[in-house]
Amino acid sequence: MIHTCQMRSNLAFYLNDSFSFFSLPTVPCHVENWNQKHTKEFPFYSLYKYFGEKQVTGGEGLSDGQLRLLTAFLYEEYIVVTHTAQNPKGVGRTAYCHYYDCNRIEISGSKFKSFVFPMTAVHCPRRIGAQYVSLSFEDKPPTEEPIPLLNRIFECDLISYLIKNNNLISVPPHEIGVCVGQIYGDERKWLEIVEYIEHHKLMGASMFYFTILEMDGYTKRTIEDYQRLGEIEATFVNTEYEKINWLFHMIQVHVCLRIS
Repeated sequence: MIHTCQMRSNLAFYLNDSFSFFSLPTVPCHVENWNQKHTKEFPFYSLYKYFGEKQVTGGEGLSDGQLRLLTAFLYEEYIVVTHTAQNPKGVGRTAYCHYYDCNRIEISGSKFKSFVFPMTAVHCPRRIGAQYVSLSFEDKPPTEEPIPLLNRIFECDLISYLIKNNNLISVPPHEIGVCVGQIYGDERKWLEIVEYIEHHKLMGASMFYFTILEMDGYTKRTIEDYQRLGEIEATFVNTEYEKINWLFHMIQVHVCLRIS
C-alpha cells in the first residue's frame, strides 16, 4: 500500500508499508570531546545494588505500570534513565542499558547489565559516542525507541568565568532553579503557574522544572510561552492510566532531582 503525505508547502512524498526511518542512509558520527568517555560501571554501584536488593525505595507506586522512557541524563561518570514503570516490587530488577550512535544504530558490544534503583530510574555507565539510549528488562533488543541524552556536564566558556584572587571561578548558568510539583487534572492552572513563576523570579529564581502528567490546552500554551523564553524545562509524561493521582509524585521527584 502506498501512503501520500502532503506537506504545507504542497510538496507531496510517498511512503510504502515497508518504509523505515532506520533504513535511511547513515552519516558519519562526529564524536565531541565530552562524548569520548567509557566507564566500566557507575559510581556507588555496589551500594545501589545493595539498596536495590533490599528494595529500599519507599512503598508507594503502581504495581502494573508499564515501561516508558522519559529522559536520559548524561553526567561526567554515568547516565541516569528515568522511566514510568512505578513498581515498588521491581526495585532491584535487572535492566539492560542499550547505547546508540547519532544514527540510532546500537553500538556494538556496548550493552550493560544494570538494575532498577530507585523505583523510576536506571543508572548506566558511559560509552564513547553514545547519543541515544534505551532500556530493556530482558536480555534482548528493547521495545522502547531510543531517546537522546540530555547533557548535564557543566562546561563554561571563558566569558562565564569570574576572576577572584587570581583564580578562575566558573559561573553556573542558573544560580537558583525551582522544581515544581507534578501537574495533573483537567482544571485550568495557567494563572497559578504565572503567579508562581513571577513570584519566584522576584526572589532570584531563573529556571523552573515542570513535570506534567495532565494539562488543559490553554495552560499548555502558557508553559510553551515560558519555554520560548528559556525559563522552563518541561517533561511531559505519557501513561496508560486514564486518571492520575498523587502516586505519580515519585516520577516528578526523580526527574527533578536529575534535571536540576
